[in-house]
Amino acid sequence: WLSDLKSISTLCIQHRWMSFNPFNGLKRLPHKPKPKRDFTDEETKRILTAELSDQERLMLDILYFTGCRISEGVALDASDFHWDDGYLSITKTMTATGLQYETKTKSGMRVIPLARYLYKYRNRLPDGRLFNMSQASGIIKAKKALTKIFGETDLTAHYFRHNFASMLYKAGVDPKASQYILGHADISTTLAIYTHIGFEDLPDIDLVVKRKSEPRRKVIEMAEIRHLQVINS
Repeated sequence: WLSDLKSISTLCIQHRWMSFNPFNGLKRLPHKPKPKRDFTDEETKRILTAELSDQERLMLDILYFTGCRISEGVALDASDFHWDDGYLSITKTMTATGLQYETKTKSGMRVIPLARYLYKYRNRLPDGRLFNMSQASGIIKAKKALTKIFGETDLTAHYFRHNFASMLYKAGVDPKASQYILGHADISTTLAIYTHIGFEDLPDIDLVVKRKSEPRRKVIEMAEIRHLQVINS
């Protein structure tokens, strides 16, 4: 949360609501981070069916079905969606100092296969930037949307990214492919997400075999099958 507080304070300074950043110079205390987890079936259903504002719905859908970082999500514009070719381009990021035409790491420059679910936004996205906000504002907006759905909750925007990584694993996507889709510079980051996965989460062997014979753009479609079924349960 320290980096989030620094970003929020920087935003406040830009709007002249604060004169200095009280969090600059502070360092994180050593601690054992709380392990992330997947969304439960009930949480998934509520996230994907909740009544939200148009911008809240668009933001949560993009986070859920692309696994992008919140800083990448708020930097997206309509031209990043290549509907005919079936992919989303990640080429820029939003930082505390503004829009940067680069990503967090070199590995962050990537394309993500588009899930069928997102095609409902084809011809519906606004021209230019989808979210006219900073990274800090994006963090706050996602948290407010989650609070609207669940009330007080420990869920944050980053849970979507973790959930997406696990969704790829459960669909039989190999770690190197997942590393690329997630934009991780080091595969150890990708593998660390898999440490909590148990026997019940192992991919269906028929799905793994099928994936090897499918075009790459179908990967995310297969990754979302289990979660989309939850909506109709």
